[in-house]
Amino acid sequence: MPRPHRRRPPRRRPPRRRRSASPAFRAARAAAWAQLLLLLVLAAAPARALDWSTLAQPVGTFVGDTANPSGVYAPATINAVLGGTPPFDSGTGVTLIRLTQTQQFVRFYNPTDATNPSSAVGSWMMRASEIRGLTAAQIRDTFALPALPTNMVQVVVPTGYALYTGIAAPIAGWGDGGGLQNRLMASKPPSGDIPADGWLPAGNYVNAQALANAPVLSYRYAARSSPAGARMGAYMDGLAPRPGSDLEGVYNALDTLSFTGKTAEVGKAMDSFSPARFSALNAVSLRATALQAASLDARGMQLALGLDGQDGQEAGSAEPVLLAFSGGPEELAAVLPRLGQRQGRWNDWSLWLRGGGEYLRDNARGGTPYTAATAAVHAGADRRVGPDLVLGLGLGLARTALDWEQDGGDAATSTLSLSGYGFWNSGEYFASGDLDLEAAFTDARRRIRTAVTERVARSSQNGGGGSARLRAGRRIALQEGEGGWTLSPSVELGYVLHRQNAFRETGAGDLNLDVGAATAQTLRTGAELALSRRVELADGAVLAPEAAAGWLRETPLDSRVLRASFSGYAEGFQSYGDDGPKDSLTLRAGLTYRETGGFTQFLRYSGMLRERFQAHSLELGCRWSF
Repeated sequence: MPRPHRRRPPRRRPPRRRRSASPAFRAARAAAWAQLLLLLVLAAAPARALDWSTLAQPVGTFVGDTANPSGVYAPATINAVLGGTPPFDSGTGVTLIRLTQTQQFVRFYNPTDATNPSSAVGSWMMRASEIRGLTAAQIRDTFALPALPTNMVQVVVPTGYALYTGIAAPIAGWGDGGGLQNRLMASKPPSGDIPADGWLPAGNYVNAQALANAPVLSYRYAARSSPAGARMGAYMDGLAPRPGSDLEGVYNALDTLSFTGKTAEVGKAMDSFSPARFSALNAVSLRATALQAASLDARGMQLALGLDGQDGQEAGSAEPVLLAFSGGPEELAAVLPRLGQRQGRWNDWSLWLRGGGEYLRDNARGGTPYTAATAAVHAGADRRVGPDLVLGLGLGLARTALDWEQDGGDAATSTLSLSGYGFWNSGEYFASGDLDLEAAFTDARRRIRTAVTERVARSSQNGGGGSARLRAGRRIALQEGEGGWTLSPSVELGYVLHRQNAFRETGAGDLNLDVGAATAQTLRTGAELALSRRVELADGAVLAPEAAAGWLRETPLDSRVLRASFSGYAEGFQSYGDDGPKDSLTLRAGLTYRETGGFTQFLRYSGMLRERFQAHSLELGCRWSF
């Protein structure tokens, strides 16, 4: 038999002896690992190196020497000139600039520190935009200060003084640095090519004071009691105005107010700078839509009461004409234009023209109070397409004069509207619906009145939108026979959309705003209880009194956000309007008298009331057959 195959076990090699590495090799290997680790750490952390040309440099001329004619120096050069712990970071060039206009800085110090005391007068300072909104601990860390600052002082540096500008270096035990800092050159020029400056006089260090337990020079904090002002302040806290610009001048003036204890004025300035008042334009759009809807409702009521001139009349017969004066009680003389209402019939069509007006005042909390007076003309043509159904088209023109109180400015808005509508009346039940498209054109003046500046920002803006509405109800006879009272409960559901296109202000310098497009959507729900009566008089005339009371809720379907920025600055912010639901009481009362010959006179009042808001409409007019 053949022998079974036996697998040969693998040959074992004797273990290799490892030679120990030399000390030099081990040191080199450790250094390599350390360099690799350092590269990984630096790659993971943000680079400290910055381009000096992108930093906020003082306004002036660069001062160079033979070795550095550009006036931009290596940090090591300036650190060596200044001596002591290197103050400037090595990743960014240090500039030397001689001021060509007076500029304002802030200096922090601690006169009582046991190790590194400092005083109000000194060579180190920084721009206010570099420290705005920071706490004392954050300032120390950002500029690697030798002690926690307890005091600050305003520094006014006049024309002719030279300043070093660069990034603060990290200093162990003091802070991480990274802030943009300035130092008077004074007796430390970079070389003998440049003569030394004198020291800044002590009189240029003004408004010295202890640090409060609050963010330093924060506009948001100063305006914290006003939501709109606080959002504007937060935007300005994070914005660095261009050196020497109009906006920096405003900032400096505001900072002087803060240094002199007038922070309340700073808060008021934030409200004045804010675009929040433009939310009133959306309210104007809502009211223009409501006036158009009221015209359609009035047309529907005429059809229901048989006062539209169609009952028993032949095609082409005489139809009534209405001349109306409309306006608000407080501005009656200005708002009561001589408007007319005419109704006629041509074959199967009915034509109507209606004038209306409204006065309103809104004093909502957290907003700029305003009043608005509106005069409107609405016209339409409709046709009875069945015994119970009338369909038609309507046109409207409304002109609104809005005035922001507290001298906040004014606006004039023209609103054009196109509507399609329908009325259904069947016995005791009725329903109506309408679709509306609108275009609005506004010229506005936003007055900026503060303790530091007074300006007017002008803008021309346009927008548009649409609405849809359904209304239904029932007529309940309270008395048998003709001439009795009728109770008409009804409910309403509507949707309104308004879009304000982007616009740019002019006339206010750097305080002009670029305002982005904004869309506002609103859901309208309501209920009404109306009481009316048609009284046939002995001579054939008709008397029709009416009264109604109701409830209306307007529910915003968005946050009413408004995006804006100072003109010329990429950084922007968001302002929010009132996005809470609003419940209002609605009232209406009127009296219509139609003579036998068709001459008609009427008086009608309508109102809308809620907390800190009121809107009133008064119509007085007549119509006659022709």
